[in-house]
Amino acid sequence: MTYQPGEDVTVTFDGIDHPGTVERIENGWIQCRIIIDPTADYGSGTERLDPEQTVCVRSDKVKPTQ
Repeated sequence: MTYQPGEDVTVTFDGIDHPGTVERIENGWIQCRIIIDPTADYGSGTERLDPEQTVCVRSDKVKPTQ
């Protein structure tokens, strides 16, 4: 599937599905801004994360929002 910057998507990051927005696409990778799950454990820095994070994932980790 082809995505466009600004498109709302669901991003699987760290094994968790997050609502997100496509920011950039390049060479099979998609940079997205996601809203993190406040109850999830993202490792040692979890408590310092902002509610919105920018992540870069392989295109197979992004799907259309339903």
